[in-house]
Amino acid sequence: MCSLAEEALRLVAEFRGRYAVGGLTAEPGALSMSSPQKVYEEMRHLGLLRQEQLWVLVLDRKYRVLERVMVYQGTAWTVQVRNAELLRPAIVAGASAIVLVHNHPSGDADPSADDVEMTKKLREACEIMSIEFLDHVVIGRGCWASLVERGLMPKGGS
Repeated sequence: MCSLAEEALRLVAEFRGRYAVGGLTAEPGALSMSSPQKVYEEMRHLGLLRQEQLWVLVLDRKYRVLERVMVYQGTAWTVQVRNAELLRPAIVAGASAIVLVHNHPSGDADPSADDVEMTKKLREACEIMSIEFLDHVVIGRGCWASLVERGLMPKGGS
């Protein structure tokens, strides 16, 4: 038996599959986020911020950027996260994939235990929603870490 939240996610995924028409399309020449290095190059400005920000890169099936959405802005140490808020931009856009990106204002890009746990929960939600979760990239000052490359998240999305 599944929880009410799991059932709600399943129904939204079914609705999305049946009724999503069109959605956003990538602009000609849109960047492909096919590697964490490209994600860092696109979002490196986050490394200069004094507050933590959490962004979702909303991607089409060729991993081209449809939208960049700042979902949360927190304090210098933390940001509170809800999976529904993280997935909303992808669902609305009819996206095929997402990349999660956030900064550590300390400048250290090493993923925290909370980062790993958040990634695990979001991955589960993405699987239910049939949205490919490609990576979670943490940005520090002049550096970055990919949870996929660190072996903290399975490669190949959801």
